[in-house]
Amino acid sequence: MQKAESLWPDVGCRICGFNKIEIMAGPENDAQFQFTGIKKYFNSYTLTGRMNCVLATYGGIALAVLYFKLRSKKTPAVKAT
Repeated sequence: MQKAESLWPDVGCRICGFNKIEIMAGPENDAQFQFTGIKKYFNSYTLTGRMNCVLATYGGIALAVLYFKLRSKKTPAVKAT
């Protein structure tokens, strides 16, 4: 008796292409891209590069918010009457 896998190969639907898996975007192999310098860490081609861009953006926004919240407020001078 033959196995079911050999009787029905994984070809998907021949008319509409259903059940065929094509990865359009998502996890790429980081070794596929040969970047040097800062492009190695901040790029739009690899998941780690995109993640680093997002983290740097969020970090910059957080630092700006903290700076404006924690900076010293100047008190107005007291008028002498």
